[in-house]
Amino acid sequence: MKSLIGSAAGLVALAGAQAADLPWRVFAAKIRLVRAVFGSSQGELGRRAGLTQRAIHKLEQGETQPRGDTERALEEVWRDQLEFEELPDAGLRRPRGGELNMGN
Repeated sequence: MKSLIGSAAGLVALAGAQAADLPWRVFAAKIRLVRAVFGSSQGELGRRAGLTQRAIHKLEQGETQPRGDTERALEEVWRDQLEFEELPDAGLRRPRGGELNMGN
C-alpha cells in the first residue's frame, strides 16, 4: 500500500511540473512549426530574430524557457504572415492573402 501511495504522489508531482512547463513547450512547438512552414534552418531563423542557432535549438527542444524579449523577437519574424490562435491544440492560422516569405 505504501508504495502505491508514494507512486501516486510522484505522478501528481510530475503532472504538476509538466503543466507548469506547458507554456514554454507550446512556444517550442510554435518555433518548430514556423521553421517547417517557412522551410528555414535554425540558423536562418536565429539570424532573423537576432539569436544564435544554438539558442533556437535549445528553445525548440524545451531545454530553456524563453524570456519575454526572446519571445517578442521570434514572434516579430512571423507576425505578419502567421498567427497562432490560443487553442488547446496550439492551432495555427494564416492571415488571408499573400504568400509566405521569411524575407531577408
